[in-house]
Amino acid sequence: YWTGIEALLRGIALWAPHLGERGWAATKRLRVYLDRGKDLNAYYDRASLSFFHDVAGGRTIHSGESPDVVTHELGHAILDALQPALWDVMSTEAAAFHESFGDLSALLCGLELQTLREAVLTETGGHLFRSSRLSRVAESLGWAIRQSRPDLVAPDALRNAVNAFFYRPPSALAPSGPDAQLTSEPHSFSRVFTGGAFEAMGLMLAGAAKKPTEKHLLAVARDFAILLVRAVQHAAIVPAYFSQGAAEM
Repeated sequence: YWTGIEALLRGIALWAPHLGERGWAATKRLRVYLDRGKDLNAYYDRASLSFFHDVAGGRTIHSGESPDVVTHELGHAILDALQPALWDVMSTEAAAFHESFGDLSALLCGLELQTLREAVLTETGGHLFRSSRLSRVAESLGWAIRQSRPDLVAPDALRNAVNAFFYRPPSALAPSGPDAQLTSEPHSFSRVFTGGAFEAMGLMLAGAAKKPTEKHLLAVARDFAILLVRAVQHAAIVPAYFSQGAAEM
């Protein structure tokens, strides 16, 4: 409970200033269910944020106990409030962008913690676009899924924001496949935008200082959140949505 509520409050504190007078897209009060039953899953459905639990490798894993998972699902709700039209549009890239925004929400909310900023700078030597405890999104949930489907998620997390995937039209990709393969499945395809966005954030940090401090990293993260929100508000909702969002940023 305390992990979940802390992550939610930290996420709301980050995103609320960007929402202005907007409320949630389809409900006045967004309910949070920290344990709705047995599953290795979590989701946002416009009425609630729902989290689950399951046993894997002899351990009980609660998805709502992961700050990354909580702020990812909150990210879906924030994006839906900013741009409700993305929710129902029949587009692979729009669905994948929703997942990417969720992962970027997890990264940006994490960077609100000074201790994490300091740890990441030490771990990466100040070069943000390196695999780290920040880029490895939802390590515990990824571990749990690997116990039964080791090929389905990243070797060290659910997804890693540091990746080498390049854009290809979704129509040219397989509909599903292992983690090592880029597919048109939205979670898989989202890694293209997430990786590019995280690399851009790293370049912003490199431009801020030769030896960046945690204060530089905080400033970059908050500037990046502004760029992301403005892109969402102005990007044309077309099948090639990734390029529209990138261009607006």
